[in-house]
Amino acid sequence: RITEDVRTFTAFSLQLFIELARSMIDLVSFSFILYSIQPQLFATIIGYAAFGTVTTSLLGRSLLPLNFLKLRTEADLRYLLVRIRENAESIAFYGGEDVEGKEVSTRLRKVVDNKREINVKQRNLELFTTCYNYFVQIVPVAVVAPQYFAGSIQLGVISQSVGAFNHILNDLSVIVNDFEQLSSFSAGIERLSTFLTAMRDADPSRSSEDTLLALPAEFNATSIDDEPVKEEAEISNESIQLNLQEMPFTNGDNVLMQINQLRLNTPDRNRVLIDSLDLTIRE
Repeated sequence: RITEDVRTFTAFSLQLFIELARSMIDLVSFSFILYSIQPQLFATIIGYAAFGTVTTSLLGRSLLPLNFLKLRTEADLRYLLVRIRENAESIAFYGGEDVEGKEVSTRLRKVVDNKREINVKQRNLELFTTCYNYFVQIVPVAVVAPQYFAGSIQLGVISQSVGAFNHILNDLSVIVNDFEQLSSFSAGIERLSTFLTAMRDADPSRSSEDTLLALPAEFNATSIDDEPVKEEAEISNESIQLNLQEMPFTNGDNVLMQINQLRLNTPDRNRVLIDSLDLTIRE
């Protein structure tokens, strides 16, 4: 799921950048044309686009937390289903079908309720954007029609004004046209940011200049001959010893394995997982 979020982030980022660049070029070109033909219509399109952007943001502002909650509820449900599949034998042996079934129903209900709320918000947003796009055919004609009937402009000027109006409005309506994708994109960024923050908090000793999953620089040193330095020399001055001793067999208390003062670190040696563990396994 994380890889899917990363792929969506990179793909949509590129798509958004290209769309914004194209819109800026198109906006500059047709703004001069429309302003030279009908300055009044140019002011109208700015107000119309601002109205559409503000209204769309108000109608769809709740989509961001809903999309973030959607990712969380779906992830919880997938995790539970995978856990049940992997532990199906144990669940059947201990008779845990009812408990697991109730938990699945609860998490599935959360997914369905969240999707229902998203559908309601998307319905309202789509209704507005549809009306917003249809009124584009009426607004420019309504603005320049009085001048045409007064005989001050020709019919061809109206066609030119409508064409330039549609181009500019499409350029200014990036948020209106792509608001649903932008909300999903923002939810994905929030999810990735939360994951990155959790990874950093789990390893606070790591430098912010190091990559997230790579070993710190001091653990990546190599020797002069470009051969990897021995791990014991890089990590610690203490030697790692493993003593295996065969325990004598007696009819009494048989010791199968004994561990004294076990210390277990993460691969990069930044955190201690187990320290000073004593363990004895008897027959």
